[in-house]
Amino acid sequence: MESKRLKRVGSLLREEMSKVLQELKLSSGEPNVLLTATDVKVSPDLSTTTFYISIFNSSLDNDWLGYLKQNNALIRGMLGKQVKSVIRVVPEVEFYLDKTAAHAQRIDELLKLAKEQDEKLKGE
Repeated sequence: MESKRLKRVGSLLREEMSKVLQELKLSSGEPNVLLTATDVKVSPDLSTTTFYISIFNSSLDNDWLGYLKQNNALIRGMLGKQVKSVIRVVPEVEFYLDKTAAHAQRIDELLKLAKEQDEKLKGE
């Protein structure tokens, strides 16, 4: 169970990471891509933060994820500038692709397909 402090720190880091991601997106030259930090997990000792990232309007999800991982130090520095008045030491940053939206879309497609097949069977 996360403490109140961990939840507050996680919420702050997610909010500020979203701003950092928007800066990266604007500098990338791909204005139609939407990068969002959908979830964050902070280790109990505040040494590591895991961000789950959603990438919309891009067929290059893995390229974006690779870019984030490769530029980890730069992103951590940008994040540090945002939160330096609140957190003394910025945790190490890890990135993972959040596949929740893709799973939800797949479930929706399957439900529509099941509904169509059910209607066909009722019509016969």
